[in-house]
Amino acid sequence: MKEPIFLDLNEVHVEENSIDAHNEKTVIEEEQGQNNNASFYEPFVGQCFLSEEEALIFYQNYARNNGFSVRKGRFVNSKTGEKKRRDFFCHREGKLEFKKDFTKKTRNRGYTRCECKAHMRITLRRINEIFSEEWQVTKFVAEHNHIVLSTQEVRFLPFYRNITLENEKRILLLKEGGLSVTQIMRVMELEMNVKHGEFSFLKKDVYNLFTKNHKLHSQNDAREFLEYCKSAKSENLNFQYAFTLDIENRLEHIFWCDAHCFELYQKYGDVVVFDTTYKVNSYDMPFGIFVGINNHGRTILLGCALLRNEKLNTFEWLFKNFVQLMKKSPKTILTDQDPWMKQAIETKMPYTKHAFCIWHITTKFSSWFTSVLKAEYSSWCTEFYNLYKLDSVEEFEQQWPLVIAKYNLEKNKHVDLAIEDVGHKQMHDGMLFQEQFAQAIQYSVREENDTSFIVKHYKAARCHQVVWDGKMAKCTCKNFEFVGILCRHILSVFLRKDCFEIPSSYWLSRWSREEAQFTEISLLQQEGNFDVSSSCGNNSHLVTNAIELVQCPIISKTK
Repeated sequence: MKEPIFLDLNEVHVEENSIDAHNEKTVIEEEQGQNNNASFYEPFVGQCFLSEEEALIFYQNYARNNGFSVRKGRFVNSKTGEKKRRDFFCHREGKLEFKKDFTKKTRNRGYTRCECKAHMRITLRRINEIFSEEWQVTKFVAEHNHIVLSTQEVRFLPFYRNITLENEKRILLLKEGGLSVTQIMRVMELEMNVKHGEFSFLKKDVYNLFTKNHKLHSQNDAREFLEYCKSAKSENLNFQYAFTLDIENRLEHIFWCDAHCFELYQKYGDVVVFDTTYKVNSYDMPFGIFVGINNHGRTILLGCALLRNEKLNTFEWLFKNFVQLMKKSPKTILTDQDPWMKQAIETKMPYTKHAFCIWHITTKFSSWFTSVLKAEYSSWCTEFYNLYKLDSVEEFEQQWPLVIAKYNLEKNKHVDLAIEDVGHKQMHDGMLFQEQFAQAIQYSVREENDTSFIVKHYKAARCHQVVWDGKMAKCTCKNFEFVGILCRHILSVFLRKDCFEIPSSYWLSRWSREEAQFTEISLLQQEGNFDVSSSCGNNSHLVTNAIELVQCPIISKTK
């Protein structure tokens, strides 16, 4: 019988001669590719990004190809407190700052700061009102005052030491087998035929992975959240929620709506915006929100959802449960151009008008046209805005080819996508009725016939056509259809025709004072702080004071 062979994982010898030549060839190829592509990835002044995160990822890729890593500088805020500027520095930016308290013991570590001036600055700017705010590169310094690292060395910087998902699973499996960190590293080097010390992570990174994994599995967030929903439902029947579990009995999808959000939806749920732009990084699940506009013109939250994915069956489940729990479908819903979302709305909300918001169209412009138009990008956006503000489709179709030809975009594939999406535009910036009425006197009215009028501002050359037959009024600006408030053009015609009483069909319930009063009283009754029988008679002034207050969301209960 043969004696068993014992393998000491700490003393395994690896024959490295067979892979040295291959590794050296790979390093040379990578360094050559770095030299060839460095200028291609170099930032330039005027470059646009949709978000700060996108700009950071771009500069990080540039930094790795050029032998350094990135440090984020502090935000520079405007007077209103908005974040307007961010700097990304070389990891060796800054200088040594001596500690004031010398009694405390500190680790004897080397210092890498050398006041390197290499950095990229981005500034938040908006070209005009229909385009989203974009981060633009306003300053870029490429020169370093130190020697940059080679491809072999740059991977040891803390920022680039990462463990892939596949390696994480393997490390955790070996840990369950009782192996130490040193043994885990040696086994993985043998399995992956990697030279000793050539992994993209170090031992300390493995220890950090163990700590992170322990914290992740020590929490039961899904179970606690479902218990909260059940408790909230028992306290108030207007709290709505629905969820599904997968075959492994894990939370798959969940939709919930707080009680006060349910009440708001019953009053202001005629137009709803649904967006899944956000993601919860801790759970890697898309986070969808339903929002609307209240009687103060403020954005209100109507419901939330955590989804496993963004597929057709997921959206069908969400919209089906939304309609069932909220008791009715919205008249109009605004989303992005997701094809699965569009199909789900058609099947689960057949009587709801589905439209695209102009914001979702213009946010793509920087990625579509910046590299093509370069310095002409801003003027192109201005031209598009002028076309967007036209009253009729005929005018748009007449002027659109001229603008395309002006910027030589006839063969650009994104032009067709933009013109297709503009046909779904639905939202305009709204104005209060008082502001519309105050501007009505600044317009002249020319009567074409008994029902048709041409309205023109005294300073502008542009005209609007209003049709008014004594009962129904329509204007080419479509302000009432978009916002729900009569425009100043129709109001100027009313003044011209001595119509001093606005038809009741143009007073939507969401803007009425009675609607606001009913909402305030119902919320106070739910909280148990208002008695109609005792308050309305003797303390009617409390009702008036309550109406004057802007409705605020309820305060969340702490755990």
